Amino acid sequence: MSEEILRQQLYAAYKNRGMMYYHIFQELRKEVGDEKAAEIMKRGIYNRGLEIGKKYAKFSPADLEGLKRRLPSRRRRSRRDVPTGSTSL
Repeated sequence: MSEEILRQQLYAAYKNRGMMYYHIFQELRKEVGDEKAAEIMKRGIYNRGLEIGKKYAKFSPADLEGLKRRLPSRRRRSRRDVPTGSTSL
């Protein structure tokens, strides 16, 4: 599979995730109002961050080199790499 196809699939997955958050938030707003919906989403996203962070905690605070080795390498992205298009919600 080409790098371009993989990139398109990755961008599509990000967009799908974003649209899921959007639709869940819209339904929460209908049920519990704007403020409560935002608070629920905030807690859920925060808790997911805590889960993800557990695997990196052993590098904190002194082993930044170890953390760097653990994270996937990323090349510097140019503006050409950023997807464009309509994101109307």
